[in-house]
Amino acid sequence: MAVDTATGYEALDKTVFADELFGFEFAAQLGAATITSAISITATAQGKVVQVLPLTVDTPVIQGTEVQAQLAEGTDGEDYLMEARLQDSNGNFLSMFGILQVRD
Repeated sequence: MAVDTATGYEALDKTVFADELFGFEFAAQLGAATITSAISITATAQGKVVQVLPLTVDTPVIQGTEVQAQLAEGTDGEDYLMEARLQDSNGNFLSMFGILQVRD
């Protein structure tokens, strides 16, 4: 996965009509803990396009130390700040950010 130079977050490109799997790898933050609950993955448009269509984010799923969600739609030319939130087996709440760039 590439890195967004403006934010330093990992970035994924997708087209408007493609569905993409977006994953957040939490192994470094978890240590010996495990993921007990994938609370949410949210998408916030960054304002590059005046009229933005929502990005569809499916219910997050846990795959080992990664939290993933299927993404669909969005607006061509827009960047979305993605945030994944989870709870680990020690009761800690963790979050991670990424950038989704929608380009046709």
